[in-house]
Amino acid sequence: MFWLKCCPRCKGDLFEQRDQFGSFFTCIQCGLSRDVPAVKEGPLVINVRPASAPVYLTPSEISRQPTPQRPTSQRQAA
Repeated sequence: MFWLKCCPRCKGDLFEQRDQFGSFFTCIQCGLSRDVPAVKEGPLVINVRPASAPVYLTPSEISRQPTPQRPTSQRQAA
């Protein structure tokens, strides 16, 4: 069974799958998977934490970023 535009993460399409452990929903677009509750009490609600939005820096912001310093290794002469 399909649920169109019901993914809580990306608003993609969910479909129900079943394996030896039971039923679960998977989003076709983002791959979110959630188990189907064994006891159905009222309407089905799938909750997830909000996905963090990617941060894109402009070239001027990148040039202002400090360059990370690599640790200098000190070799001991044998």
